[in-house]
Amino acid sequence: MNVICRMLTASPSCASKASSRSSLAVRPVSRACRGCIAVASYDFTSAGSQRVPGERRNRTIMKKEARELLFVVRGLTSMTDRQLKALSHLLEVDILEAVQVAARLARNNQGRKRQEALIAALLRTRVSEGVLDKLEEAVRVAESSSNPYEDADVSGRMDVWREGLLENDQEIMEEVLRRGQAAGIEAQQLRQLVRQYQQATRELEQALQAAGSSSGESAATAEAGASSSSGSSDEDAEVAALLAARASPKIEPDVSKQRSALRSAARALNKVLKKLAETMVSEATSA
Repeated sequence: MNVICRMLTASPSCASKASSRSSLAVRPVSRACRGCIAVASYDFTSAGSQRVPGERRNRTIMKKEARELLFVVRGLTSMTDRQLKALSHLLEVDILEAVQVAARLARNNQGRKRQEALIAALLRTRVSEGVLDKLEEAVRVAESSSNPYEDADVSGRMDVWREGLLENDQEIMEEVLRRGQAAGIEAQQLRQLVRQYQQATRELEQALQAAGSSSGESAATAEAGASSSSGSSDEDAEVAALLAARASPKIEPDVSKQRSALRSAARALNKVLKKLAETMVSEATSA
């Protein structure tokens, strides 16, 4: 401090230079403001994503993530309504609406590009990594096929529930009823769907068993007819074989009828189970 004072008094030409430099060097800093200097150097609240102080992200990785996210966004906006509906349990309502708005705009429209940027920001901040992986898989499926995406977690849960309901597993029955009640489905309606599915399955098994035993009897009858007619004319052998061959198709209409009944019962039950399974997967991914 004494050195600075001597410089100021000794040389008037240096006074202006020293004063401008010393105004920053010797200005006192209050204790209350000392703790704010490091924090004020970077505003973390204005960043697009959470960052750790002092951490440096690889720009190559950031560009790769941006390309992958853009691929998902453009794939979503190119899907049909049926394909997009299959992803409704993975995306929130406002994100789906944003995708539909972008899909209605032309590809060379600047408004579509801004909308796609909005969708990318929503996905980046509100969707988990697991859901993003499923969305990317769904986009790749949509590129190669017109069929909607099937979530493996949803179909797997449906298979477990169907098998348990068919075997009268009370624990699974209670779980399905509890989730159905939470989704606004009456327990009586759900029990009726389960009974219809179980009855159609039993009737089809009985029809198949009857068809199998009848075909076995028909084959034995044909063999017996052929052996008994070995000493008779060839015309009698042909008649016996024709009668034996026509005996088995009498059961086929019953099998077709039961298969149709089972298909109808399974379709009605699957519609409810899929809704419950999608809700379950949505809760698990958002947790």
